[in-house]
Formats: sequence, structure tokens, C-alpha cells
Amino acid sequence: MSHSYKDLENEYPDTIILMLRGSFYNAYDDSAKVLSMITGYKVRKKDDQLQCGFPATKSTIEKVISSCTEKRIPFAMVTADEIKRPYEGDEKAYKNMLAVFDESTIVPSKEIQKSAQRKEKDKYTDDAGLFPAENSFQTSVFITGTGISIETAAAEITVKMNELIKSGVVIDDVCQIGKSSNSTFISITVIVTYHPR
Repeated sequence: MSHSYKDLENEYPDTIILMLRGSFYNAYDDSAKVLSMITGYKVRKKDDQLQCGFPATKSTIEKVISSCTEKRIPFAMVTADEIKRPYEGDEKAYKNMLAVFDESTIVPSKEIQKSAQRKEKDKYTDDAGLFPAENSFQTSVFITGTGISIETAAAEITVKMNELIKSGVVIDDVCQIGKSSNSTFISITVIVTYHPR
């Protein structure tokens, strides 16, 4: 049988509900806040709902369970068809964690992040916002293959920066304005500002 998150919150009040979705355990709203306080994992806001999660690997699960039991925080781990018996910790500890949750740990939604990127990009474009401003240019790298990483793409950007430096300029700033990736490709777009040496 499947369980709704709200039903589980009602069934186990003052308990962190960790629900397995794909290859991640996720906690939502108040559970997300407490999980963040215990583990230091960031809380994200998506569709007006707070979310905090971690990969469902043996080492990470053991770390989270250890953190909860050490701080006596009740938790229940839920898969699609079963509820693992919750740890019956101290409900007061859960409420205390909730009371001191720091809102600054919430990571903005993608929409807010995109808005911030647009504002950052505007600093380097002309009045029309169509072309890079004087003494700046936009460049992208697109890499495909297996075993690629963000570091691989960053290294490609560095190669382009070194070519620019060799041409006799000083780089003032590199502003990332776009990034996309999946298991087969990575793309990064940056705006570079510079001045003559």
C-alpha cells in the first residue's frame, strides 16, 4: 500500500518522515527543517513546499540514522510499500529543533535563482540587453560523453581564459549565467569581463 506524506505526518506527529522517492530519501516542510538542523543538508523550496533530502546510499542512510538517534530525534523511513519502525526519540528535541530553525538555510527555488542570474547577466550587457557590453564577451562549452563532470567543463572554460590572457588582457570577472547537464552532457555559459594590460 502507498502512503501519503500528510497521512504519515498525522500518524507520526513530531517525527521526521523520510520518504523514499527514486534514489533519494526526502523530508518535507517541518520534517525538512528538522532534518536540515540535524544533518546540515540544505532545505529547498519547490512549489511552495520545503524539501530536504539525501541519496539513499548505505553510508548516507547510516549517517542520518546516527545523527537522529544521537540527538534523540524521532524518525520514520518510508518506502512505497512499507514503513520501517520509527525511532522513538524525544519529541521535545524535535520541537526544539523546529523552534531554532534558521530560514537562511533555505535554498531559493529555480525561478528565484534564474531571476538572480538574469540580474547578474544584466550587469554585463549593453542597454538593449542583447549583446555583451564593451570589454566583455559570452562563451559556452558543451561536452558530451561518459564520466564527464562539472570540473571537466570548468577546465574547458579555463583553457579559453588562458588563451585570452595570452592575447594580452587582464580578466576582471567570470560570471556563470547558465548551466545544464544530465548523464551524457554538460553545458556551461559564462560572461567574461576584461581590460587591456
